[in-house]
Amino acid sequence: MKRWLPTLLCLLLSPMAARAWNADGHVATGDIAWYLLNDDALMYKAEALLARLSTPEKRYHFSDATTWMDDTRQRGVDDHWHYIDLDFGGTTPEFETAWAAWQGKEQAVWALDQARATVRGTGTREERTKALARIMHLIGDLHQPLHCADRHGDSGGNGVQVGNYVVTIENVARTQNLHTFWDWAHGLQWRAGAIVYDRRDLPHDEDEAAEALVEGYPASAAQAGNLESRAWAKESYLAACTAVYGRAPVNQATTSVALPAEYVDNARVVARTRLVLAGQRLAAELRALRPVLMAME
Repeated sequence: MKRWLPTLLCLLLSPMAARAWNADGHVATGDIAWYLLNDDALMYKAEALLARLSTPEKRYHFSDATTWMDDTRQRGVDDHWHYIDLDFGGTTPEFETAWAAWQGKEQAVWALDQARATVRGTGTREERTKALARIMHLIGDLHQPLHCADRHGDSGGNGVQVGNYVVTIENVARTQNLHTFWDWAHGLQWRAGAIVYDRRDLPHDEDEAAEALVEGYPASAAQAGNLESRAWAKESYLAACTAVYGRAPVNQATTSVALPAEYVDNARVVARTRLVLAGQRLAAELRALRPVLMAME
């Protein structure tokens, strides 16, 4: 059942929206996982469980449920569960030091591990279903480099404006920041100095698109099957230190920057690789949870 491609086409080909990897990109990870699972019983069981989160305003199918955690987020209550701002001093990555500073605090890795325990636990059906939706969302968050790094207190790139990345939302032109750029980097192109979407940049045939995205950004079986959340955070942190903050001209910019074509092209490859890997790991996570999910009523 190929329900993932239309969503991914919308993600990469539609006009810019105000929401980013925390919405359409998350749906794409769900779509990729759905495509890869090849287990009808598990897929439809997960779909039935997640449908219970539906409201009159929004129905949650499998992939849509990856956005439930954003749809219901409460400022000051759980908004800090979406990231772990591991400190990068701007020169040498020091993951172990940065990681130690976040232990004992509520953050994305902690929230994912809590959700895993809840799904496997003996809580109510509602609690366990919400925890499943959190797992589906947080896997995506932990694969976005700027959800796992912070340079000089820039809040994961939110403090750095990208001057040649301007989006018109409700007839108002708004300059975007570096975090938003990386939210959408998987679908961005550099054209005559401006950062835009290119609607021609995707195959039209479903099988061709699946091969291009899943096989075009391959991971080893060991990578795709690695379910250690700390390892995911480390990967994203190191990607942020090198591909985000470590490349010119961002390596010299602290408040504003104009990104050249070389930076945009490299970011697109890194972001697509991380996005596809998140989908692969979501599929692996659901396979690992299969006995628990199949037993849920």
